[in-house]
Amino acid sequence: PEEHRFRYLTAREAISAFRSQLHSAMQGQHHKVFFDRAPLELKNDLRYIFDAIDRDRSGSLSLQELSYHLQQAGHPMSDEELNFLFSSMDADSSGEIDFSEFGELLLRHRRLMSRLDEFATYFIPIDKNGNGVLEVEEMNVVLASVDEPPLSKDEVTFLQRRAGGKDLTWEIFLELLLVI
Repeated sequence: PEEHRFRYLTAREAISAFRSQLHSAMQGQHHKVFFDRAPLELKNDLRYIFDAIDRDRSGSLSLQELSYHLQQAGHPMSDEELNFLFSSMDADSSGEIDFSEFGELLLRHRRLMSRLDEFATYFIPIDKNGNGVLEVEEMNVVLASVDEPPLSKDEVTFLQRRAGGKDLTWEIFLELLLVI
């Protein structure tokens, strides 16, 4: 029972945060929830990484700098993957990634990965028909299980658009948790 309660509370917190971020993103607002609350020491660590990627020392990252860094780190990406990652990090659509945008995504990733096991335990079973796709009806069952209302038509449309028209798989859902 205690383990179930822990998974429930983890899922409830994540879904509530996702819902709040989803509504903000739908209104064109992007909050730097984790970056703004990060301690100075952590921001300094992030700054070190950011500066290592910022080869031209402009104070922002270009698509080319991000691509170069990923290749050097042994993580080459297709153009489609790279463009998705870059646009996800570029919250203000300026064509560049500033330090706070970079820091926010890295901190979201760290937080998601630290709780991935608990989160996956709660969410993976929702794929009732086993097709690998999180259907709207399946998502609504999970939302109801943590006392959240079902997805609205506008929310569904927004998620489909952000997923690039692809089916909402577990992997794409995790990506959306990071970038919305």
